[in-house]
Amino acid sequence: MCSETYSSHLEYTCTRQLSLHSVVSAQSPEPWLKVRVDETSAGLLNLLRTLSQDEAFDLLQRLRAGSEPFSLFPATSERLSLEHPEQYRRVRTPDSTSHHISESRLATNATGIELELMMRYPVAYPCLCPVDVEPALFESLPTLPLPTPGSPTPERSLTGARQVANRLIPTKHAATYVTNQCYSSSTGPIGSPEVHMSGDGTETANDSMHSQSSQRYCDARLSRTDFRKWTSVQVENRLAAGAVSYYLETDHPIHGLFDEDLFLTDLNSGQQSFCSAVLVNAVLGWACQSYSTIEPVAAQYQSAFYDEGTRLWQGAEHPNTLTGVAAAHLLSMTAICQGNDAAAEHRLQEAFAMGCRMGLYGAVEEKSAITWLDNHHSWIRAASHTAWGGYCSATHYSLHYQTALLERPPFLPIPGEVGAKGDRSKGDRYESYPMSSKIGQTFNKLCELFRIAHRILWEYYDGEGQSEDTPVKRVNLGFAEEIFREQLSWSASLPLHLVRSDGNSHHVVLLHTYFHCLVLDIFRPFLDRASALPLTTFEADKDNGAVGIVYNASVNQLKRLVLLYLSKFGHGATSALWRPALIYVLNSLIRDARLSSERKRTSEWDFYFKTCMLGLAKQLPCFPITDRVIQGILSMAVRDGIMSTSEASKMLEDMRREAGTEGWPSYTGVSSSCTSFIVDLDLATKHPSKATVDVLVNELDRLAMLADAASSAS
Repeated sequence: MCSETYSSHLEYTCTRQLSLHSVVSAQSPEPWLKVRVDETSAGLLNLLRTLSQDEAFDLLQRLRAGSEPFSLFPATSERLSLEHPEQYRRVRTPDSTSHHISESRLATNATGIELELMMRYPVAYPCLCPVDVEPALFESLPTLPLPTPGSPTPERSLTGARQVANRLIPTKHAATYVTNQCYSSSTGPIGSPEVHMSGDGTETANDSMHSQSSQRYCDARLSRTDFRKWTSVQVENRLAAGAVSYYLETDHPIHGLFDEDLFLTDLNSGQQSFCSAVLVNAVLGWACQSYSTIEPVAAQYQSAFYDEGTRLWQGAEHPNTLTGVAAAHLLSMTAICQGNDAAAEHRLQEAFAMGCRMGLYGAVEEKSAITWLDNHHSWIRAASHTAWGGYCSATHYSLHYQTALLERPPFLPIPGEVGAKGDRSKGDRYESYPMSSKIGQTFNKLCELFRIAHRILWEYYDGEGQSEDTPVKRVNLGFAEEIFREQLSWSASLPLHLVRSDGNSHHVVLLHTYFHCLVLDIFRPFLDRASALPLTTFEADKDNGAVGIVYNASVNQLKRLVLLYLSKFGHGATSALWRPALIYVLNSLIRDARLSSERKRTSEWDFYFKTCMLGLAKQLPCFPITDRVIQGILSMAVRDGIMSTSEASKMLEDMRREAGTEGWPSYTGVSSSCTSFIVDLDLATKHPSKATVDVLVNELDRLAMLADAASSAS
């Protein structure tokens, strides 16, 4: 239900409960009881009309939990309390909202343009109904305090918000869990096996193909795969198969860099048409980052696989192969997450160069891969995946670093696309083919969405990186609104299994987060002038300020998606692919607080800030770049006067301690790697070179030094 019908829903529900109670009570012989029920019914309805939305919802929850209407108020003053809401407020129990903190905060008060979006485009902007987020889902961790500077933390943020938001970090003592696909964890302690390299790939004594029989994977072929054929890293087949299975379920639906079925067939058989040693090592090097939260020992193999993949890539003259292009993209993404920009960009450019030589990227029809695919169905499937998977990889990179790379989308058909493209001289047409049932059309629709993003990248950024010709100066509102309408049309075309619902897979939720992140990118350059900029798309409101309303509507949707993803998808919460949603919500929160009077933080602000920061903290053991992103966010909050340096330092220390990353060199600034990863999204519209991770981290250090100096002088 949308928030416009929220109050009426409360009244209807409560009226129905009271009516049923009245029917039962009316059968009682005591006439005074019926009078009392009638008065109580009228009084409760009056309360529902006059209390705030939070308080009205709390009242309804207590009724639904079985409380008698009379028990909600002191016995000596039922009538007085029912008629005067302020007395109800005084008698509420302190923890009355502790188990439902999020419901009252997530039912937005949509009006005008936002309501029109919800009504006309419900797939992209569904009405935000209240939701349950049970504290039991996140129990195990101590509190990470985040009080409002200069004032006590609101009582409500110390009840439900703390119980929900403070339970989200995986600790070093609880790093394993079982996913829906029954991953098992039978490895020894963290320090057990030592990683070795050998030319013959000799298997360790306790490794056997039989040991895999007790473990289930996303595909049975993985249980029969001997990974000694593909890597010189001495790793148990069980561990390698588990990591590949995890990757195929968690990240591959978004990456799509190769055809899963063709890859697994060759991986199992030892053929090298659609699988290769460099690709297998690149997949394992990427997958072991997140898989280490399931199998802690995988963390020790991650760098070995990455180094082996890099060695194979840099070895003898590398032939032009689809598996080589896919591997280079994975090696580039891994380097980004390790905080090594130079290696990431170098590998990405090599992937582009090879892809261009093969006609995957930047080619017109007569020079595209069509000329050598010759209607071979399997090769078309494989080439389409690599071309479009690489295109999506480049788009992710471009959005993170705000620079356009590929000039045009691939000419090959999008994987799984209904219909066919590209006639051959013999008159045949390329066949379409279904995607894996686990993926559905997620990757197909992501490719379509990123074709729209392609226009944004080339209009907003110049392809040269940190140019002074920034989005604020170069983009006009007419183009922004045109692109937004394209996105709305895209959302309306989604098949039913990609519409948001309780049964969505994690990659469907990710697809919707990318949609709203792009909306924020479209309208962010206009926010400082939003009050003077109307939009022509909507009927509801022709007044100025529509840009800000649309922007905030997507922020509201993104907040809900972040909360649902974090509470529902434990196995996906350590994936790097949902990091953008966290960064975008955190940027919007910091902007709201910065623009509010006296840098005000509400209990709702604290709730979402902690939720997003702890979402990032789940990735701390996996990706060094995440630590620097967290520092960058905290730097923004301190710089804008929203948080003190001591608070920021305490939060960072607590998060590192709980994640078990205290003292790691790559997490404490000892590493020589650097990154121009954009974190301050508002600042990047005007001064992109000042909005990078490294600049913000250095600024946080400077602010901390100034605070220490001031403290010493006082």
